[in-house]
Amino acid sequence: MARPSRAGTAPLRILHVMDSLALAGMEYGVIKLVNRLDPARFAPMLCCLRTQNEATIPLIRKDIPVFEMHRNEGRDWKLVPRLAALMREHSVDLVHSHNWATFLYTVLAARRAPRPVVIHGEHGRESTGTPWKQTLASLVLARFVRHVTTVSESLSQELVAQWKLRPSRVTTIPNGVDLDRFGASGDSDELLAELKLDRSDRVILSIGRLRPVKDYPTLLRAFAIVRRRIPSARLLVLGGDFGTGTRTGLVGLAEELGVAGATRFIPPRQDVPDLLRLADVYVNCSIFEGMSNTILEAMAAGRPVVASAVGGNPGLVDDRRTGFLFPAGDPDALAQRLSDLLTDEERRLRMGAEGRRTVERHHTMERTVERYGRLYLECTGRGLEA
Repeated sequence: MARPSRAGTAPLRILHVMDSLALAGMEYGVIKLVNRLDPARFAPMLCCLRTQNEATIPLIRKDIPVFEMHRNEGRDWKLVPRLAALMREHSVDLVHSHNWATFLYTVLAARRAPRPVVIHGEHGRESTGTPWKQTLASLVLARFVRHVTTVSESLSQELVAQWKLRPSRVTTIPNGVDLDRFGASGDSDELLAELKLDRSDRVILSIGRLRPVKDYPTLLRAFAIVRRRIPSARLLVLGGDFGTGTRTGLVGLAEELGVAGATRFIPPRQDVPDLLRLADVYVNCSIFEGMSNTILEAMAAGRPVVASAVGGNPGLVDDRRTGFLFPAGDPDALAQRLSDLLTDEERRLRMGAEGRRTVERHHTMERTVERYGRLYLECTGRGLEA
């Protein structure tokens, strides 16, 4: 196991390792974290094993360096010495890997560097099951990290069981939201015109990468049912497929279901608070979630949420108080919940207000940053100096 860095007065040099740096939930969460860490105590750096998406450049604090490793497809063993050299060159005290794609490379590289403390973070997964080889590898790799972080209690419990970890080695740190960005009023006329929407439309919004784990086909099938009941319903899906071709398939399904004219597939963009102001209901249809940043943002914006009852979603959405939960993969149940909300403005407003209060109590960005900062100091032996 890695040795803690010697305590000192210099800022703690922390390297965050991600597979790629794009406008997506986990990656944006890391960006928000490093931007807010106290520069007097922490000197964060970002490393993407692949590349950085240009859209993220203006979001990152100017003094935070970003390193691109341009990983080759398949198992790229040459990445290990290159990553180790990066750790040595920048005298990294602590490295925080994020999700499975970075786990192996980070642990092996840290063993070849001057032994920085290693923390591994799990934010979710791509399916309801994990391949046994990945579980076995993670069980072994976890022996070489100081601590594991997750974003939900359900994920922590799962890792304790699967990776045979002591509960004291796993910390749940829920995602946080910048409350000042959400919930404010504003003029939406320009955005309504851009998206070809009317003020009388009832808008359903869903945000996330166009990946199988997000289960957009179930959402489209549910929306087709809703449209037959509520002709003014419109669906906005914000997210990119990053060249996988998933968007083309979803557009084809919308056409097949007869809802293409009422559905807008929107590429990744940064005006999420403005889009949430247009929405009457926010929906998350995933077959698995760690802790959804977009659900938290919707709640912060005062919007009721309809979410699949999987992963960390039940820990966020209080069924019948801040929104509704439904069985994953069930378009009929989802359609009923959406219809219930779209036809009941008083309930929408009440649930949205309760959601906002929940975020204010438990999910501020300040609270999240403070908990990560405290963990970093403790894991490197600087906790007593905090």
